[in-house]
Amino acid sequence: MRCPNCGSPVMVYANRWECGYCGDCGVLRTRKTVPEPAQMQHATLTVKFINKLDFDAAWSKMKESLSQRAEKLVSPSGAMY
Repeated sequence: MRCPNCGSPVMVYANRWECGYCGDCGVLRTRKTVPEPAQMQHATLTVKFINKLDFDAAWSKMKESLSQRAEKLVSPSGAMY
């Protein structure tokens, strides 16, 4: 800690500080580190359960969808757009 008056380092004694250079001194105030119960914020946890995915069915649908899209890209003559 430094002196607010001259900026020199200060000596701390219990709840008081004193500057050895200019002689300024003062009382140290303590800070409240724990919030009071009325000021505390409460967290909310939300849990959502998802049904188990049927990978075989999903894979089959994806293959079918890709083959349909591939057919749309190919013209009747066989040339791709």
